[in-house]
Amino acid sequence: MTISIDKKNKITKKTAAIVLSVLRLILLAGVSFVILYPLATKILTSFKTVEDVYDMSVHYIPKNWTLNNYIRAWNFLEIPKLAFN
Repeated sequence: MTISIDKKNKITKKTAAIVLSVLRLILLAGVSFVILYPLATKILTSFKTVEDVYDMSVHYIPKNWTLNNYIRAWNFLEIPKLAFN
């Protein structure tokens, strides 16, 4: 049972293509994590209350969800006035 050189080359090319695809996937997942992780933590932190921010047991998902931070930013920055200008 010998394998011809053509079959060996085809198997080698397929294996190389699969390995390259897996490496691309790992690289893409790593880069995506590096970009999206800080964004996700900032968005989740924006829904925390002041107590949740200083509570060491709360890491990512807040115990008490609030929209007060967005309301305060809306009022402080005067978004309608900025949009009109």
